[in-house]
Amino acid sequence: MPAREGSPKQQDAETVLSLERVSVERGGRAVLSEVTAEVRGGEVLAVFGPSGAGKTSLLRVVAGLLAPSGGSVRTPPGRLGYAFAEHRLLPWRTVLQNVLIPLGRREGRTARERALSLLDEFGVGGTADRRPAELSGGMRQRVALVRALVVRPALLLADEPLSAVDRQARRSAAAAARRHLGGAAALWVTHDPEEAAAVAERALLIGTGGRARLVPTSRLGSA
Repeated sequence: MPAREGSPKQQDAETVLSLERVSVERGGRAVLSEVTAEVRGGEVLAVFGPSGAGKTSLLRVVAGLLAPSGGSVRTPPGRLGYAFAEHRLLPWRTVLQNVLIPLGRREGRTARERALSLLDEFGVGGTADRRPAELSGGMRQRVALVRALVVRPALLLADEPLSAVDRQARRSAAAAARRHLGGAAALWVTHDPEEAAAVAERALLIGTGGRARLVPTSRLGSA
């Protein structure tokens, strides 16, 4: 059964991220084996598979942090947003200050208003003046995701960004992230089929030997 190709709007959009036969080897073992996929503007591609399947390695290759053993990657010009499972918030800064860090000197009233609006939509709107230590793990993850989105990245790489968030809030935050991507593309690593379905229509399913195939997210529960 072929994977869905996404909405008509996505079908008309240009390819933003292209992976062509990307391979990664480590210690003579294939971590990724000739992975091929395209992601259009406005599309999120979920990356799904068991622990150790190479999901994080794929994101590192796309980010330019890991050289592939073979194949090629084409990424868009513009800013890269990266959301980790580890929130990486600065403990001595407030939530709002952390969110505004990527904007640097561009910080201003408009940026603050956007940051506060995003925090509210992600269910952490009352935390702007608090320190990360005062938040739960799930709240810190949502703040980190807002920080990745506030810069309006051309490409978002999300590595299990909601793993500490409870089930209902996870689906809501995933859907909010999808709404705020605009014309950007995203790779979204998750172990949760429901989260994958909330954020994406297609998934790159990575299996044994680093081999991958594209499937509809609606099929992940039985994949």
